Amino acid sequence: MDSITPGDWNGVWGTRFRLHLASANFPDNIQRFGDRETARRYDTSNREKFAQRIEDTLADLNPGPESRILDIGAGPGTLAIPLSKRAREICAVEPAQGMVAVLRERLDKEKISNIRVIPIPWEDVDAQDLDPPYDCVLAALSLGMEDLRAAVKKMQEVACGTVNLYWFADTPFWERMCIDLWPELHGSPYYPQPLLDTLYQVLYHMGILANVQIRTLENWYTFSSEKEMCDHFCPAVGASSHRQQDLVAHYLLRQARASQDVFFIPAASRYARVWWRV
Repeated sequence: MDSITPGDWNGVWGTRFRLHLASANFPDNIQRFGDRETARRYDTSNREKFAQRIEDTLADLNPGPESRILDIGAGPGTLAIPLSKRAREICAVEPAQGMVAVLRERLDKEKISNIRVIPIPWEDVDAQDLDPPYDCVLAALSLGMEDLRAAVKKMQEVACGTVNLYWFADTPFWERMCIDLWPELHGSPYYPQPLLDTLYQVLYHMGILANVQIRTLENWYTFSSEKEMCDHFCPAVGASSHRQQDLVAHYLLRQARASQDVFFIPAASRYARVWWRV
């Protein structure tokens, strides 16, 4: 592990992310969602599964007709598109090519003209790419940055209202699965992403006394067969051999509820809205 000085919570965050990336045996989100069809499936699934989270976020932000919003890690427009119907302008930062393609398809199909897309990582965005200030800066489950302090500092520099970060308060299902299976699958431990506790410490040591609201993130998976279930999860955990696939299948069958040829896996977790005024 990297050397970390006392109180250097940004170093803790960065180290945990580097350990996470080094232990993972699957593509990161930019690579994974570089494929348009993968991004399209994600978009369709998310709008159904996370309708309540989307509504809660819209209520949190409560934009007015003159609001200008910066959405960091906008994905296929999960929040940017509904926000565009309430606000004057949205700037959507999204680095994954597949996500950008699906977002632009939706903008064309729905004839939305007040969303500007910046197709690069937030870490690479500079002042010339933006048109600040923004009444609301938003990063929803998209804090995959090693240097969180620098990322937040940049958010604050372009905000004139609130900064709103949404992040995991406990370990989501897919990471619990990786923690349980990794030693047998890959012969090494799996290191999950840092959670809310580390995020808040980074902010606190930046002098930011943020508000925190904890919520349940409803989530589930349904499959019509054991094969479909395994075909979905095996690539995500790097299970390619018969031995690895059998391990995943047995694990999933212990988690799933089977009824009338439907396999249902409950996967709820907790997330937080962390926000403050600049």
